[in-house]
Amino acid sequence: MNTEAVEYVRGIPVVKVFQQPVHSFTGFYDSIMNYKNLVFGYTRMWQSLISAYTVVINGFVFFLIPAALLLINATGD
Repeated sequence: MNTEAVEYVRGIPVVKVFQQPVHSFTGFYDSIMNYKNLVFGYTRMWQSLISAYTVVINGFVFFLIPAALLLINATGD
């Protein structure tokens, strides 16, 4: 993607002079779309795991407070 981006940046003056559409740089566009698909698939893979992790971490408080209340009542002092 880096080489395609450099090619795109170097070609911007040509696009401006000859008024070509940006989609004429198909290599750069294709590399962006491939990267988008890769990142989208990666985030979809972790979606359920990170949701479960968030529930466990944030749900810990709901178990900690009742346990603390029970322990406070159980002590002598």
